[in-house]
Amino acid sequence: GSLDSSRFRLPLCAGAAALARAARDDDTLCALAPGIFRGEAARELLPALVALLDVRCVLAAFSEPDGASQLPALPPHVERVLLDVEGLARIAKPQRAAQRSARWQGYLAGGVEHELALAALRCEGRAPATADDWRGRQLVLSNEAGETLCLAEVRRVLESEPTRLVVALPPAAPPLEGLAAVLWRDARVEGGALVTASAPSNALTHRVQQSPFSLRARASVVADLGPPPVLSSAGATATLVSGAFGDPLLHLRFDREKRSLLVDLGETSRLPARIAHQVEDVLVSHAHFDHFAGFLWLLRSRIGVLEPCRMVGPPGLAERVDHMTRGITWDLIGARGPRFEIDELADDETLVRYEVQAGVAGAREIGRRAAPGGVVRVEPRRRFRAVTLDHSTPVLAFAIEERRRFVADEARIAARGVAPGPWIGELCDLAMAGADDIELELPGLGRRPVAELRDTLLAAVPGQRLVYATDFGDSERNRERAVALARGADALFLESSYIEADSGLLQANNHLTARAAAEIARAADVRRLIPFHFSKRYERRPEAVYAELCARFDRVLLPERMRQLLDRR
Repeated sequence: GSLDSSRFRLPLCAGAAALARAARDDDTLCALAPGIFRGEAARELLPALVALLDVRCVLAAFSEPDGASQLPALPPHVERVLLDVEGLARIAKPQRAAQRSARWQGYLAGGVEHELALAALRCEGRAPATADDWRGRQLVLSNEAGETLCLAEVRRVLESEPTRLVVALPPAAPPLEGLAAVLWRDARVEGGALVTASAPSNALTHRVQQSPFSLRARASVVADLGPPPVLSSAGATATLVSGAFGDPLLHLRFDREKRSLLVDLGETSRLPARIAHQVEDVLVSHAHFDHFAGFLWLLRSRIGVLEPCRMVGPPGLAERVDHMTRGITWDLIGARGPRFEIDELADDETLVRYEVQAGVAGAREIGRRAAPGGVVRVEPRRRFRAVTLDHSTPVLAFAIEERRRFVADEARIAARGVAPGPWIGELCDLAMAGADDIELELPGLGRRPVAELRDTLLAAVPGQRLVYATDFGDSERNRERAVALARGADALFLESSYIEADSGLLQANNHLTARAAAEIARAADVRRLIPFHFSKRYERRPEAVYAELCARFDRVLLPERMRQLLDRR
């Protein structure tokens, strides 16, 4: 019953039902379900288990006087027994943790080590992001029928073959000839203690893997670079959809929000239409064809979506959006055409606001407002800043800046005697949103305002920053502005169109070399540089661009295959 009832209620119910089917008719089945009832998703769990397992009696313990009212509706034949929480033996959290660790150590005592080849197995669960995260992770080994053979612990990764692990098995482990699958559990051993395996809440993580949505393979001679890079930064999952060589398009999926943002509208063919329905904001650097051709995809996908899509871009963006919508016949849509609210940054300090609606001719100015410091939008969780750079036309570079975030302070929570639970995520969300006056009910504390709980149970940590800059000339003014915008950023998406040997092309194209991009990243002291917008002249030799970048900056995000190639060189 240790699975999160919100995220895993379906597999938990399915697994419990499978175990129940294996029980004998004269057995008594006792199911310990996660004690989580707040939220609609969690409240589905208990009725589902009652129905699937033919439960006749539910035992429930609550610390609040009206706790019984939290139980969801159950069939009339199910008996409810409410237990007196004062009469129950309670074990402190540190003692439970020590007992859990001791049991795990006893399970593996006297066991043997075994080499495991992951490439030949089906891997399930949340796999570690790096080799450092593998050590100490707990595994479940199962056969083709899904039956558990035993549990194991990763001891080390073979340097010669990163997909081969050395794991510790219990002494009673059966032969592993039938081993077919490995499940990564969210548990690991650290300092001899078995703890929850999770990434630091404010750590910048990066991985080169498939994005959260399906991307069709791009027919290209650079397909061996692997899928587009995916990063977690500024409270969002960021995917450079078309990789290093495709038309620029950055998709951001904000954590814990059903909301997406796009930066530029380049090659959209690999984005599903459902993403367009979730897009609330589009940041447009400029309207050159390779950065704006995807607007027609966005327009088509938003037919039937009544809420406006917000856009930010340089002067002239509203007129271009209007012209593109007027190129379509809208005689059947009436007043229900897709709407766009467009902010144009006129002079780095002023936003001119327009509204464009499909089927209604003309971009209508709806107001003006100041944008001090280039701040084009402010939200409870984050703000957006922009700065104008020189290309053959004005171009905007963008910074997405997360405000301070809140994380659970485990020591303070334990000191107050509050049991951890889903309320932690809800409290962090409300604190980030600035909902100070909303009251939450916590076990053992009763109802308290968010502001009080935030100050007593949470810790504030600095937010992250993500910067996107492309299509600007290598001038002193542009460098100064780009460095100022990106200074200290956690992630910098920066164009690297040419190598220094081909710098003669820059006069006509007004782009950056890989050398200039690396120097800008170094001057801004960013934590990670993600280069993109490579000229297609390097499709057959992308290592030329990456080598020039890595020669001057040591924090470049490299596709794994490119990393191996450069290491061999």
